[in-house]
Amino acid sequence: MPWEGDCLLRVALLFVVVELALSGGALAQSSTTAPCCPIAEFFRGITGEWVGVCRQSTDGQCADDKYFHVSIREEGASCYSARFDYYRLDSSGALSRIGGSSVIVTVAPDCSATGRVTGNGEVLVDHKPRRQEHDLTESFALVGEGQMQARGKGTLKVSGMPLGLGKLGKVRDDQSSWVVSNGTLSICQRLNISFRALCFGRSYKIEACYSAVRGNDVSSQLPKRAADTSKSPSMGSQ
Repeated sequence: MPWEGDCLLRVALLFVVVELALSGGALAQSSTTAPCCPIAEFFRGITGEWVGVCRQSTDGQCADDKYFHVSIREEGASCYSARFDYYRLDSSGALSRIGGSSVIVTVAPDCSATGRVTGNGEVLVDHKPRRQEHDLTESFALVGEGQMQARGKGTLKVSGMPLGLGKLGKVRDDQSSWVVSNGTLSICQRLNISFRALCFGRSYKIEACYSAVRGNDVSSQLPKRAADTSKSPSMGSQ
């Protein structure tokens, strides 16, 4: 009958329309799926807790070793945070907290990334450890597998310098590298800092190298003799 052929034709056309709609939707979904950002993958790969040693120098003069705990978290699809707590050995051989830093890294849709580093601690200036506060902004770039570099600028204020010189510290060039290799996270930072007050000015080159392994027991990073007399602080209380 003619109506049967017409009905079959309509059913066949309906199947074709549905198939085209489904395939079109799949193509649209695949075309809008964002490719994996290697910078985001780098930070996602280092999330968790780390402990380690920081070796710092100013104009080539080495300061006493510092110890640190850092907790790195993924705050969202495009944001990562790192919280550093710094310690040194006091006169009794116990670990004493001396400051902390917060690093917030934001990854843009085009896979560029910026970070803000704020906090406080100690820095060696004119042969003396002095209190410091820092606020830096960095731009990140992946330079190889497991290797990240950043450059930026900002401010660094140092207490106790003559004539109030440390109040206006400018970080002219901040360079840092993040490397993961054989289970070790290494961060090296180099700062060129200038201070000026009235007609006086001073500049310094500060370098800090961090080496960390996964864990949360800061005392595990102390030399054996110091570790025997020092008890690691509870990370949950920080």
